[in-house]
Amino acid sequence: MEQKDFLVRQAEIFGQVLGKLLSQLLGLSSSKEIVETGNQALMDNLGLNISGLISLDNEDLINLLVNEKHFSYSNIEQLADILFVLADNSGDPEQTALRAKCLFLYQFIEKEDNTYSFNREWKTESLM
Repeated sequence: MEQKDFLVRQAEIFGQVLGKLLSQLLGLSSSKEIVETGNQALMDNLGLNISGLISLDNEDLINLLVNEKHFSYSNIEQLADILFVLADNSGDPEQTALRAKCLFLYQFIEKEDNTYSFNREWKTESLM
């Protein structure tokens, strides 16, 4: 029981961190600032920079997020939202790979979670 409470708390903390990061990214003015801030936050919270995240196999990414970091579906969607912002502000080589990761994460949530989101559906369509 104590282990479960700890994991729930960890998921809540990640949600708060991701939400704060997303609002911070949206408030930055230059693409370079957005990418640098996002890259640093990913390193601090996941131990991966953008390149490391891109290079992970999709199944390995889900394993990292769900089994090691204990992300909830909401946390995964927030991460996908962050990657969505980063993709819009990164250079061409990274942009395609980030968009692919976003699409994978949104589709994973759509398949696994029981909630429907018009916003998630719109983002999924725009990534295809």
